[in-house]
Amino acid sequence: MAANSADAVLWVSLTGIVPTEGREALKATAIVVGVLTGIWVFVPTDEAVITLMLVDVEEGDVLWFNRFAARKDVRDKDDIEDLVNGVSKYMLEPRE
Repeated sequence: MAANSADAVLWVSLTGIVPTEGREALKATAIVVGVLTGIWVFVPTDEAVITLMLVDVEEGDVLWFNRFAARKDVRDKDDIEDLVNGVSKYMLEPRE
């Protein structure tokens, strides 16, 4: 085993909806249609999902896995921090 090798690798995946101008316009249109018709359509503009997976390098076994979804803006530093805190809350703590 090399001196700089690791026992495990942490895989991180972050997916988020980034509101474009068109999506913001669609959201505004949906609100107006909802007010006029009483039919409410949800147009998400701030959703994010983060997944962490700790994998054993030698065997490829998943040692730990968690996924966390929230209404967060992936362009905002504080929202990213909230996502990371949410997904890693129990990473190194055994659950009862």
